[in-house]
Amino acid sequence: MNTLTPAQAVQLALLAYDAKDIKSTDLINNSLSPALRGKFDFSVSPSSVQGVSGGFISHLFGLSSGFGLVGHGTGAFKGSL
Repeated sequence: MNTLTPAQAVQLALLAYDAKDIKSTDLINNSLSPALRGKFDFSVSPSSVQGVSGGFISHLFGLSSGFGLVGHGTGAFKGSL
């Protein structure tokens, strides 16, 4: 398993903040910096991981958002999530 550089780790963390507004796999993969392109594949689909966080109101109404991503490693990062 390869290790992310600090810059790559920051770029992936920042991408999670953009996930709320990104609805397409192509938009996510195309928004990756050159240092990450081709190393991870992000997929947006109905079977994506979903969850609810927050207080009572969020759980009561089942509010959820796209804050968070799961990327499958490719190439040197194959097998990594």
